[in-house]
Amino acid sequence: MKTLIHYILFLITLLVIGCSKTEDRVEAGITKPFLFDEMKLESMNGESIVFSSKLLEENKDKITDYGIVIGYTQSGETNEEKISLGTTPILGPISYEYKPKSPFKVATDYYVQFYIQTAKGFYTSHKLPFTAGYLQVTEGLHQYANTGDTISVGGNFDGIDKDFKLKNSINDVSIPFTINTEKNLITFIVPQNSLDHGAGIRFNLVKQKSNTEKFIFELCETIIVAKLNPPSEKKVYLTDAITFTGTNLPGPYSYRDELWLLIGGQKFKFQSTISLAIIDGLKGTSFKIGYLSGNDSIIFPHPIELLQPGGQNIHISPKVVHPSSNSLITGDNFEKFYGAAWNTIYVGKQVVEKPSYYDRGFSFKIPQMKDGTYTVTISNPFFNISSTETVEVRKLKIADISTTTVYPEEKITIKGNFIDYTNYVVRIGEHEVIALALNGEITFNNSSESSGTKTVSVCYVANDGETTFADKTFNVKSEKGFISSVNKTEGYPGDVITVKGKGFSVFATYKLGNTPIIMLNRTSDEFTFLIPTNLPKGKSKISINMGDYILESPDYLDIK
Repeated sequence: MKTLIHYILFLITLLVIGCSKTEDRVEAGITKPFLFDEMKLESMNGESIVFSSKLLEENKDKITDYGIVIGYTQSGETNEEKISLGTTPILGPISYEYKPKSPFKVATDYYVQFYIQTAKGFYTSHKLPFTAGYLQVTEGLHQYANTGDTISVGGNFDGIDKDFKLKNSINDVSIPFTINTEKNLITFIVPQNSLDHGAGIRFNLVKQKSNTEKFIFELCETIIVAKLNPPSEKKVYLTDAITFTGTNLPGPYSYRDELWLLIGGQKFKFQSTISLAIIDGLKGTSFKIGYLSGNDSIIFPHPIELLQPGGQNIHISPKVVHPSSNSLITGDNFEKFYGAAWNTIYVGKQVVEKPSYYDRGFSFKIPQMKDGTYTVTISNPFFNISSTETVEVRKLKIADISTTTVYPEEKITIKGNFIDYTNYVVRIGEHEVIALALNGEITFNNSSESSGTKTVSVCYVANDGETTFADKTFNVKSEKGFISSVNKTEGYPGDVITVKGKGFSVFATYKLGNTPIIMLNRTSDEFTFLIPTNLPKGKSKISINMGDYILESPDYLDIK
C-alpha cells in the first residue's frame, strides 16, 4: 500500500512541474525553476531591437550570470551571441534594447531569449523569433534604361550578404552587381534582351532561405527604352530615306509614344525610315538629328546635310516666250531636289501661279510682265536656287501686213516680234488659221470664202486654252474669186484642163456642168483636172461653189 501511495505522489509532482507557463530549460536536479513570462517584441528599426519579458518566479540558488542570447541559422549552421546583463535580475518585468555590432542580415530568421545561469542550472525563456534586417530603396526605384546601360539604385543595403542574387522578371539568370563600401548604392548592367521599347522589366534581390522558401525584394522597375545609332547617311536628297537602327526598337505593334525623333528642331513619333520631305516645318540645308527616349534627349554629333542643286541644273525651254505662254524648266534629279517640296517659282521677281510638277521639272505660265531677260528661281523651305540660264519675255507685237486686199486662199504675211517655230492663231473675220512663225513673220492663206472687209487679229494660246491677242489688228478687203481663163474650149474625156483666176478655195465645190471633177493640183489662182470619162458630149461650163456665191467660166467647154 505504501508503494502505491509513493507512486501517486510522484505522478502529482510531475504534473505540477509540467503545468508551468514556459518551456524553460532546467538542469537536472533543480526542483524549483526560474520562470519567465512570454517574450514580446516592443520595437524594431534598422539599428536596434527592443524586447521584453517578465521574471515570474525564482529560486534561492545563487545566480552567477543572467542576460540574453541572440542567434540565427545560416547555411545549416547556428550562430549565437550571448550578452551578459549582470548577476542580479529583478523579479518582474525585464526589457532590453539590442544594438548589433554589424547590421542585421536581411532575409535571416533571428531568435532571442533571456537566460539565468546558477551554480545548479541554466534557465531560459521562450525563444522569440524575428526578422530584423531590412532593405530600402531611396533613389532609382523607377528608371529608363537600354541594353548595356549601367543602373544605379540608392538606398539602405547593409544587410545584403553573399547569398543574395540579382535577377530580373524575364528569366532566372543571375546578374552581376556591386555594392559600394557605404552599402547605400547598388550598381549593375542591364543584360542583353530583345524587349521592345516601352516594355517593363523588374530587377529583384533574391535569397534562397530554404528549398521551398525564397526572400524576394524588388530593387527597381526599369522601362526599356530604345537606343538609336547615328544614321549612316550623311548627305541626302530631299526624298531619300533615312534609316534608323539600334537596340530595343519598337515592334510594329508596340507602344512607341515615348520614342520621338528629333530632326531640325522638329519632334515626331519614331519611324524606322523617314525622308526629310515629309517632315513639316523643316527649313535650311543642315539638320541636327537625334531622338527623345524616356527622359533622355540624345543629339548625334554630326548633322544631316541636304544635297542642293546648282543653278546650272535648271534648264529653261523655250528661252524666248510671251507673257501667259507656257514654259518648262527641267534638270537632273529634279524629283529628288523638288519633287516632295512646296515650291514657289519666280520669273525675275514675279511669282508663278499654280506650277505643275512632273518627274523631271515644272510646267508653268509666264506671268504678265514687262519685256526683258529674266532668271528663273525655285524657292522652297530648304533652298533658293536661281538659274544660270535666262528667259526672254516679249509682249506680242505686230508691225506690218503684206496686203490689205486679198482673194480666198491667197497668202498673207504679217511681220512682228514673233517667236520662231511658234504656232499662232490668225483670225480673219469668223475664220481661223494656224500659222507657224519663221524669221519674225507668219504667212497664211485667206481662209475666208466670203467677200467684204475683214478684221485680222493674231493671238497665241496657252496649254490651258487661254488666248492672248496682240494689241494691233488689220482690216483687209476680201474680194470674190473669179475665173480668168481656161486653156481649152473643147476637148475629149481624159484631157487635162487648166483653169486660171483668183480665189480658188480648197473648201469650194468644183464641177463641169453637173458632174464633179477630180483635181490634179490646185493653188489659189490655178487648178487642173481631167475631163470625166462618163461626161456626155456637149457644151458645159466650169463652176465653183464658194458657199455664198458661184464662179463660172466665161466660155463653154465643148466635149467631143
